Amino acid sequence: MKYWEIQEPYYALIKADNNLEATNEYIRTVAGEDGFDEFNEIRDSLIKVDRDYALAKYSQALSEDKNPIPIDDILLTFNIPGTLTLLIDGSVL
Repeated sequence: MKYWEIQEPYYALIKADNNLEATNEYIRTVAGEDGFDEFNEIRDSLIKVDRDYALAKYSQALSEDKNPIPIDDILLTFNIPGTLTLLIDGSVL
């Protein structure tokens, strides 16, 4: 599994096998249908980050009610196989 980070137009940290899967996940969970118009820009804006960096960022996340997420939940979600948006810009919620 690889980890991808994007800053604009909205921040996200995504785990996906490749850039194409990460782009599609970003459009599906963050950008919405409007993201299809910016597919190439989104794809080119994704930066691959290493696993330790992604885990460190994800472990600092707060839940929607601003409470720390229990480490057991962090590790369970982080290690689930498959494509997943781990972090998302709070303004999108």
